[in-house]
Amino acid sequence: NWGQRTVPTGLDSVIAIAAGALHSLALKPDGRVVAWGQNTYRQRNVPAGLKGVVAISAGGYHNLALRENGTVVAWGRNNDGQANVPSGLTGVTAIFAGGFHSIALKSDGPLVAWGRDSDGQVSIPEGMQVAQPGIIRPDLLQIKVQANDGANLVAATISVTLVDDPDEDID
Repeated sequence: NWGQRTVPTGLDSVIAIAAGALHSLALKPDGRVVAWGQNTYRQRNVPAGLKGVVAISAGGYHNLALRENGTVVAWGRNNDGQANVPSGLTGVTAIFAGGFHSIALKSDGPLVAWGRDSDGQVSIPEGMQVAQPGIIRPDLLQIKVQANDGANLVAATISVTLVDDPDEDID
């Protein structure tokens, strides 16, 4: 146990969670990221001054944070370049941290990937993009967390609704 199962005391009002191999992340409503668990590769060392975060993803031993301005911040293990965000990457709407690679979805549809490519995990097929990238509406984000004693997280379910128009009424 590297502490990944022990939620930090006082951690409340969480809007998103992510779990890496031996570490965990939580996103607070004010855009701050909290990390706990193993720190062998500095995956628990949230970059100083990181704020305005709207999404998080935990890879094997690295993390990604999507900022409200569409840029990505990465930290933790970087043995295969998985924490080297491509220069000039902007307009990102979604992120995913894999075991040793990372992927970002840009607002106009293309995917950008970096890190280990030993099995083609960052070799995105030519022309592949998301047909209609959506907008995540925070008011439609639902998180259900169940804990066995208030300190140890047992399960979490996250439901996201993507819409084309952020002002669209959803029934």
